[in-house]
Amino acid sequence: MKPKLLIILNRLVIGGQALDTIPLLYNLKEEFDLLILHGRKEKDEIEATALLHQFRSLPLVLNPYFKRKLNVINDIGAFFFILSTILKFKPSIVHTHGLKSGLMGRVAAYLAGIKCVYHTYHGHHFHSYFNPFISKWIILAERLLAKITTSLVAISATQKNELAITYKIAPSEKIQVIPLGIDKNVFSSNNEVARQQFRQHYAISDKAITIGIIGRIVPVKNLLLFTQVVANTIRQKDNSTAVKFFIIGDGQDKKMVMADLDKNNIRWCKADNLDSSAQVVFTSWVTHVALALHGLDVVVLTSHNEGTPLSLIEAQFCGKPVVATNVGGVKDTFVDGESGFLVPAGNAGIFTEKLMLLVTDGHLRANMGRHAAAFAANNFSKAKEIDSFKQLYHSCEK
Repeated sequence: MKPKLLIILNRLVIGGQALDTIPLLYNLKEEFDLLILHGRKEKDEIEATALLHQFRSLPLVLNPYFKRKLNVINDIGAFFFILSTILKFKPSIVHTHGLKSGLMGRVAAYLAGIKCVYHTYHGHHFHSYFNPFISKWIILAERLLAKITTSLVAISATQKNELAITYKIAPSEKIQVIPLGIDKNVFSSNNEVARQQFRQHYAISDKAITIGIIGRIVPVKNLLLFTQVVANTIRQKDNSTAVKFFIIGDGQDKKMVMADLDKNNIRWCKADNLDSSAQVVFTSWVTHVALALHGLDVVVLTSHNEGTPLSLIEAQFCGKPVVATNVGGVKDTFVDGESGFLVPAGNAGIFTEKLMLLVTDGHLRANMGRHAAAFAANNFSKAKEIDSFKQLYHSCEK
């Protein structure tokens, strides 16, 4: 009989958590009796329908009470739904992903007497998400939850160090590092065709330099730093160089970012109302991110806090250099000076300086892109990730 494995996710939406976890689980379904429990999406999110269509026949259960926002009534209902699901399914392993599912899921698993309980930190909420008071309570809660967790999974060495040393969530020996895994075939086929399709869709010339940022438009992603960099780059670039910026994603800060662009006299448009003169395009979420990545020349990240950003890894698989703030596990995702540039958090001047090097030097872009593709292939193998989780789960049977 196959071991029963219950996976608890915050939501099944386009984003790093689902993009990593769903293909992983698809490759584990022959060895484990799976059940995936997930919450409802928010208004500014898009369900990962294409992903679920690609990786079919995964058993899914919607927790109708589970939502991102705090709501006492909903949260009580969500917790008891999780507990009820555990008691009915009777898993031998429970694995939670995300802050809220990690809190509810681990407590419910403990109350149900589950022997093996795991939790993956795709990022952490110990700073920059909430005010200092709430952050301190989250740290305290995570320390207590770690005591009832069999093993914690960090997705980078830096993140493990933060969990064990900086925030003292759990001792180092209780934390395993399993890097994200990417199927390189998804990003390495029909590269030139994808590039042309993206550029034709947005009416971009072959000579134009395209720069994109991918992710939720929320405070922790610090899109206002991005708008500063956009303004600086437009001012500093040569008049003969065409540059266009893309914001790929959506979220609560979208109107604020648009207002900041207006304040800096930067023209912008939405994908459903294209303006060829716009310097910034808001695409909202895109289903096939590989198409967008091949159409871009550089991918950037401006966050205050990150775990291991999937957008930077996927960009490198597409042979794109990156520029990113040195926060969380970002420095583990590429080689500074070889496949991109790591810059101090919040420093628009240095960020612009490094980005301008890539804007003005095609040879540097191409060389860094080659290094990026090689680094990603060597360090973020999906096969290695699958094997690591098989070993982790089977170790629970011993």
